Amino acid sequence: MGRKNNRPLYHSTKKAPYKIDMEKIGEKEGEKWLFMKCLGIYGPFTLHDVAHWVGWTLTETKQISKILLQEGKIVSVNVEDQPEHHYLRVKDLEFLNSLRNNLPEYSFIKILFNDDALLLGGYRRVKDFFGYQWRYPQFSEGIVWRAAILHGRQLIGEAIADIYTNDPFFKVRKLLLRKKLTNTKILCEVENEFNRHAIFQNKTLRMSNHSERKNQSLMPCNGKPNG
Repeated sequence: MGRKNNRPLYHSTKKAPYKIDMEKIGEKEGEKWLFMKCLGIYGPFTLHDVAHWVGWTLTETKQISKILLQEGKIVSVNVEDQPEHHYLRVKDLEFLNSLRNNLPEYSFIKILFNDDALLLGGYRRVKDFFGYQWRYPQFSEGIVWRAAILHGRQLIGEAIADIYTNDPFFKVRKLLLRKKLTNTKILCEVENEFNRHAIFQNKTLRMSNHSERKNQSLMPCNGKPNG
């Protein structure tokens, strides 16, 4: 319901999303549900991550985590190359452990725009993939959308796109792809995925001639320059 002194304000409703009757649920139960929902979307997550996205102080977050740990609903886990403890829903642990020796191979291409859940969930670790600090676009820079490009489990690059309501074109004016993780076939799939987004918004895709591809000489899918 907004904020006061940088603290979130809450208001009871008869029916919240997922058919929860807020009038019958106490504050602590609601906080536990929200903590679990956060882990269900982004987990494994650190307490700092949970506090950031839910809007609690770190002290409040620790209090809820202790209750959930005692109830056996969450578990503390170590994430490789990460110094902080992460937390995970107990019911997700068996599935994640099953992937250790049977990790499926995925080759899909996804365009992750500014507020995509996959990007938000690991935004502090995106630097490990890109090799430089990811930051959200600022309108003062003339950037409307900055998209990360996901290929399977690898972030292979980013793009700057102009998407305006009254513009018939979906314009990708800067494309950066990691040289070692990209080839002509993947570039074609990236353009096809951008085209899917353009069609969804009833626009025509326009790829800039000045897109940078990390020193690669790659032609677009149709073999002709775009733009």
